[in-house]
Amino acid sequence: MKHWKKILSAIVVLAVAVVVAGVAIIKSLDFNEYRGLIAEQVKAATGRDLTINGKLNLELSLIPAVSVEGVTFANTAWGSRKEMATLKKFAAEVELLPLLSGDIRVKRLVLVGLDLLAETDAQGRGNWVLGSADQKTQKAESKSSGLLPVVQKVRIEDLTVTYKDGRSGQKTALHIDTLDLQTDGLGAPMTVGLSGNLNGNALQAKGQLGPLDVLLKGGKPYPITLTLTAPGVSMDVAGTIAEPRKGRGINLKLSVDGKDLAATAKAAGVVLATLPPVTFSLVLTDPEGAYQLAGLDAKIGGSDLKGRVTVKLTGASPSINADLSSALLDLDSLLPKQSGAAKAPAKKDSKRVFPSSALPVDGLKAVDAKIRLKANRIITGGIAVEDLNLNLTLGAGRLEIKPLAAVISSGKVNATIVVDGSRSPVALSVNLDAQKIDFGALLKQLKLTDIATGNVDAKIDLKGQGASVAAIMAGLNGRARIVTEGGKIDSGVLNVVSSDIIAALPFVDSKGDKQIRCGVIDFEFRTGQAKVKSLVFETGGLSMIGTGGINLADETIDIKINPRAKKVSLLQLAMLPVNVGGTLASPSALPDVGGAAIGAVTGAVSTTKDIASGGLSAIGNLVGVGGNKSGASIDETDYCKAALAGQTVVRSKAKPKPASTSTSSTPPPPGQPSGSMIDKIDKKADEIGKGIDGALKGLFGK
Repeated sequence: MKHWKKILSAIVVLAVAVVVAGVAIIKSLDFNEYRGLIAEQVKAATGRDLTINGKLNLELSLIPAVSVEGVTFANTAWGSRKEMATLKKFAAEVELLPLLSGDIRVKRLVLVGLDLLAETDAQGRGNWVLGSADQKTQKAESKSSGLLPVVQKVRIEDLTVTYKDGRSGQKTALHIDTLDLQTDGLGAPMTVGLSGNLNGNALQAKGQLGPLDVLLKGGKPYPITLTLTAPGVSMDVAGTIAEPRKGRGINLKLSVDGKDLAATAKAAGVVLATLPPVTFSLVLTDPEGAYQLAGLDAKIGGSDLKGRVTVKLTGASPSINADLSSALLDLDSLLPKQSGAAKAPAKKDSKRVFPSSALPVDGLKAVDAKIRLKANRIITGGIAVEDLNLNLTLGAGRLEIKPLAAVISSGKVNATIVVDGSRSPVALSVNLDAQKIDFGALLKQLKLTDIATGNVDAKIDLKGQGASVAAIMAGLNGRARIVTEGGKIDSGVLNVVSSDIIAALPFVDSKGDKQIRCGVIDFEFRTGQAKVKSLVFETGGLSMIGTGGINLADETIDIKINPRAKKVSLLQLAMLPVNVGGTLASPSALPDVGGAAIGAVTGAVSTTKDIASGGLSAIGNLVGVGGNKSGASIDETDYCKAALAGQTVVRSKAKPKPASTSTSSTPPPPGQPSGSMIDKIDKKADEIGKGIDGALKGLFGK
């Protein structure tokens, strides 16, 4: 036993002596002499120069530490700066005893002052693509299992990663003040904590990542649980990636709370219009090489969107397949508001409505899409669209929207729209059928109240082709027909030919003058010429018949509207034909009479005094009708019958007014209007006169 004790003691002494001698030898070595050797090995492996300007230090203890300072790694020859990376300090603490069994355990690793530049050139090549001196050696090394060190703690300070796009010149900079990673081993999860900024905007992250050996070797799903916070937005990510090194097998749930996405976009170097707060959640997966957003549930202000979106990047062109639904989409609050300057047309297009610029056909060919959208309510341009059912298909440059069904102001709308950019020139087809649209309610939504009420039907079937909108319109063919029956005029738009002035006179019957018997706008389109087939508006006391058309090639208007009295009344005062001319961008509407008649309508005071003092003959002498003139007439033709039947409408020859209605210079019988009534008539007529110009401008967009 004594011998064994002596032998064991000798072994211990010998081991200690060897360790002491080893430590002494190691301490006597100058590791700085190996800087050149290290640089040579890096050069051979990467083709780039590595320079160690500082010292290589080794501190021996039960936890040895190695450190290096002032390291630079060269950029590629075409890079925008000499160094791809610079490092102020690298330090690592290694546990000594596990080294005896070949187990490398890094207790703590510190990286300070790393400045890394990742950039591409004009051809899209990255500076991170490194050269290789011996590919066979690399392949052999990749097959060898090797020993992965266990790093328990990683501390990164003052790290800057800059990405520069050589094509666009756009630069993105990520600066990390501190990044802490901590794990108990290769098979243990990693805790993450990050604080820094993106393009100068604060950025934070915290959470847990999967084990390092799973990340490097694979074999089972890699778990991720992170919370990211950036200006205006916070995001939670939870789930797994089956093959993290290949980026496949994604199954992540994302939840985003975007209080100010404009600030978020600005942090990423993108200008974005101000949006209402946004919240959404979804599950991101990648089935069969695509990316799928399943269970999408988004809320933007008061709007919402639910459904599924699949994006496939493989194939001849990217494709999007979406099935979406919404209770409310308020596009008026979501889309950016245009400033006055933005609304103003450019000088070169100021005289035309249809742009002559080439259609973006390449945009139609850039992506394939199948989108289905069902929405209970959409608000756009102040109009509420309900029960929307839309199916959009885009492939090889051909866009088809079929069906497009919706309810607008209690009326049903069905449409099919095709834009075929797969051929040259581009072909356009529009087919729309609208039934029983309540235009009174529609006008109220547009805040144009007190005009008219009733229902309207519309049928539009148009086709054209061309390289621009202007070219398509110049060759447009088809028909557009709008019909209303049984409505009512509620405003002064047509009061000059309706009932306000008549209602002010006790000796004139105006019954039915505000009732709309029919309104028909029927245009036939032949190679860009829109010819009036029927243009009729008829009340109980008035018929208005339009003739002429619109040249869509040069956008000129040539329409004449002829009002005709259906009964004997002072309505004859307003029987003034109106010539609608000019262009679509700048229309005009002028009465087709001489200055005397215009004065009769707008000079209301003198006219109504003549009514009270001299009877109707005074007015007749002034405007050229009635009195001793023989030109006064009425027109009892039922223009609605022909217009509603789809026939071409022309004016009939008016019948002379009955003799019993002729006027004379004899004053009206007792009961004629008193002085106060004359004042009332004066005031009403004056209002009507002033309103003519505004009404015409309102009707024709000026």
